[in-house]
Amino acid sequence: MNNKATIRKKMKTLLAQEANSPEDRPVTFDRPHIIFNDGTLITPQNCATLLGYLPFGNEADPREAMRQALEKGISVGVPRLYGPNMRFHRITSLCDPFETNQYGILEPPEYTTCIFAQDTAEHTQSIAFPLLVLIPALAFSRDGARLGRGGGYYDRFLSTLLTRHSKQRNQINLAGVCRAIQIVDHLPQETHDISVDCLYTYREVY
Repeated sequence: MNNKATIRKKMKTLLAQEANSPEDRPVTFDRPHIIFNDGTLITPQNCATLLGYLPFGNEADPREAMRQALEKGISVGVPRLYGPNMRFHRITSLCDPFETNQYGILEPPEYTTCIFAQDTAEHTQSIAFPLLVLIPALAFSRDGARLGRGGGYYDRFLSTLLTRHSKQRNQINLAGVCRAIQIVDHLPQETHDISVDCLYTYREVY
């Protein structure tokens, strides 16, 4: 497994096989199972803003963390695609009316409040820190590297987020969300790839 295309193909096969396994349940978010840095632990319980996602296909389900945050009155946003970019719109409930985009992914309607826009700095004042970002992927390595589906959406979003808020980096927790089978020993990385700070999964990883 020395190239991204090979790893993507293998991981898609593994995830399809595991679709109905006992692990196929919401992730618990009491604390990350793997932590890669020594910074302050930012969780759904103590963040001020949570940027999550609505799971698609075999993606690990982060909605329990989003539910916890919403119950505490924390600002929660999920992505909506705008061409090659993502904007995160605020949700007030997991029962909000969502739309299905061209890829079959649920996203908030355009009329909802935008709290972070990748393609413009107009809405960045809406983010309160500490910030927890829940990130899906096909695979993560044991040192925090991430392998997405190949569209580059999260690579571009994370680059913009960290550049725009470089002074608040120690108040941002990039958290991968995955099944245990999605964690591998090594992933090839390119210069634009951004690693996560921790991993949440369905069970302890040894």
